[in-house]
Amino acid sequence: MDRKKVLFGLTSAILILVVVFFIILFKIGIGEYPMYIVEETGPIPENVCTKAGIEGGVIIYEEGVHSSTTAVSRIEEVERELGMDFEYIDITDEYGNNRVLRLGITPRYLPTVFVNCYAYVGVFTTEEYIYMFSTTTPLIKEGGE
Repeated sequence: MDRKKVLFGLTSAILILVVVFFIILFKIGIGEYPMYIVEETGPIPENVCTKAGIEGGVIIYEEGVHSSTTAVSRIEEVERELGMDFEYIDITDEYGNNRVLRLGITPRYLPTVFVNCYAYVGVFTTEEYIYMFSTTTPLIKEGGE
């Protein structure tokens, strides 16, 4: 009889933990924001781009990584030159990670720049960044300077 009570209590505790786990997952947004993974330079499906609400330029980078540092400094120069405001998302902090979750788009490689429903993966020259942000015609070139 005591064994049945212990087994019942243990089963109940496990069930409660599983329910709490799923509630927490959906509370922080994991189930709410399915991810579209960007693996290379190219267009983002219109429905994904619209759902993410990407307007202007969005730069996802990792602070302290040479390629990201190079890209961010060039993009900041372009931002000043064109008089535009871009959104910078550093994935090394909690805010950045949560912002990427809310976008529903995650890059496999950094830095990644999103402009006009187009993803640019890697580092580009300042002139190439100017082109990206000042036209709606995509720059057809892989990054990796």
